[in-house]
Amino acid sequence: MLIILICFLVLIMVSVIVYNFSYSIELKLKTVKLEKLFKRKEVKISKKNISDNFIKLITPITKSSNPIIVNYRNLIEQKINIAGNPQGLDFNTIVSIQILVFVFSLILSVLIFETINIIILLLCFILSSGIPILWLNNQIQTRQKNILRNLPDALDLLVLTMEAGLDFSMALNKYIEKGEKGPLRDEFFIVQQEIKMGKTRIEALNSLSERLKIPAVETVINSLVQGLQLGSSLTPILKIQSQQLRIQRFQMAEKLAAEAPTKMLFPLLFFIFPTVFIVLFVPIILSFLKG
Repeated sequence: MLIILICFLVLIMVSVIVYNFSYSIELKLKTVKLEKLFKRKEVKISKKNISDNFIKLITPITKSSNPIIVNYRNLIEQKINIAGNPQGLDFNTIVSIQILVFVFSLILSVLIFETINIIILLLCFILSSGIPILWLNNQIQTRQKNILRNLPDALDLLVLTMEAGLDFSMALNKYIEKGEKGPLRDEFFIVQQEIKMGKTRIEALNSLSERLKIPAVETVINSLVQGLQLGSSLTPILKIQSQQLRIQRFQMAEKLAAEAPTKMLFPLLFFIFPTVFIVLFVPIILSFLKG
């Protein structure tokens, strides 16, 4: 069982490395001279690699009107959008990765067990379908934590610039210029571009709330939208929201600090204490055994 777990972990690591490598480097294949095989004729190698051809092969399946596929596609696309569309992912790429992981895990299982049964197929299916989803969920959590960490500072900067005499749009521009790099600034840049393309500020803010799906951000956006609809000043609203977010962040830190002893209990009991007991008592036991 340990060998199977190690093989699966190695497979996961290799899949992630190959996937990141394929998206971080653009393969540019140039004209190659093959003198021996093609009698010194220049042959142009196609830039379409195997992964592109494989994605095109499964495209008719992923674009099917089957209700199950449609619901699954909507779920994955929603997760991709909430995750900020990492590395230009789309539904076809996710399905391609799932199929490849399923095939690799099935081949590995056959090599280890030398047989195929329903349990192996079920485990391979769970593994292949779960890895991309878990990766997407991790990207979503990381992005949301980054946004929540930077949101109070962003609101404070907006308040300072608006108290200096700028309106909300100009304050937003200043934050995009001076704010910390991250997903929150990228999202505010999208809001700015949508406003320039003709959307109202309320529509652009509502689009931001729909993209992020974060309750704290939705609360801030709802307060701003109400202020814009009523025509009231946005500075007091932003101050109140910033204070509330800081209080929530402090409460979350206290909660995590209170949970730390409980989380440390397992490694203490199963890793640290046994090692200490071995170091302390094994020499004493050996000395007694030697007489």
